[in-house]
Amino acid sequence: MAAKDSLINPERLETLCEQVLQFIHFSALSLLGLSDERKAVFIPELAIMCGVIYALVI
Repeated sequence: MAAKDSLINPERLETLCEQVLQFIHFSALSLLGLSDERKAVFIPELAIMCGVIYALVI
């Protein structure tokens, strides 16, 4: 899913959420650039970002 412009938008967040939901547990996440140390906090960070984007209707 790596985009050349690195912009965050609702469509890309939706795609990322769909990818993440394929994993049963956060420790099983396998995303390009996501280190093992960040796996435990990635899902809460993603949820917050989605909430902000959707609340602001960006």
